Amino acid sequence: MRQVQRACGCGGACCHDQPGADSGATGDPTLARLLQLQRSVGNRALSQVVQRRPATTVRPVRPAAGTALQRDGDDPGAGPGPAPAPATDDPLPPGPFPGETHEVEVAGRTFSFQGRTRASYAHSWDHENDAVTGGVRTGTLVENFSVTTAVTLPPAPAGLSDCEAQIVDTAINVTLANHEQQHVNAFNGYTGTVRSPYSVTGGADAATAALAARHTANERARRAATDAASAALDPFNVPVDTSSCDTPASP
Repeated sequence: MRQVQRACGCGGACCHDQPGADSGATGDPTLARLLQLQRSVGNRALSQVVQRRPATTVRPVRPAAGTALQRDGDDPGAGPGPAPAPATDDPLPPGPFPGETHEVEVAGRTFSFQGRTRASYAHSWDHENDAVTGGVRTGTLVENFSVTTAVTLPPAPAGLSDCEAQIVDTAINVTLANHEQQHVNAFNGYTGTVRSPYSVTGGADAATAALAARHTANERARRAATDAASAALDPFNVPVDTSSCDTPASP
């Protein structure tokens, strides 16, 4: 149980409960000095000393706005301390981490080529072994037919890769060229010489007109048959698919 000694004066106007020296509460320097004076001069003298001591009001000091509080032991000129360094030994978060996806779509180019074969027909007629018997003219009608052809192949498109150029070249100069040659062969069927006997009545002019009309009819029929043989070869297109050129090579 703690012992309390009273050190009061002035008729009890001010009283302070002070713990004894053996209580362990003499850590306060001011209290320790008062206790020492109490033992030396007594309570009455101590009361007079306390009355003569001017009262002191302790006002708290408030820091200005924006000023950090300073703790005991801090260096007043040091300023705010540095920010803590980030940890360098933290483990990486677990993966896997997906990368950005890129999609590329490549469509192979498809080409369609057409060739052209032009035929120019020429023909003529003649007569031979002419004879006139009783107003009847006889002889041989000689008909000559010829044709010239010209084949036009399309050019290769610009901007082809080496792979595409090889495919297109084969399509034009092999596949399409062979087809156009079939047209040439069909047109060449027009070419030839035909001999046929004739027998007409009348004078020379009438006989000539009759032979000319006969040849015209023969030529039209021959040309129509030739055109039909050529037309039977069409339609013919050469579609070229170069999508294989976009296939990545095997590793």
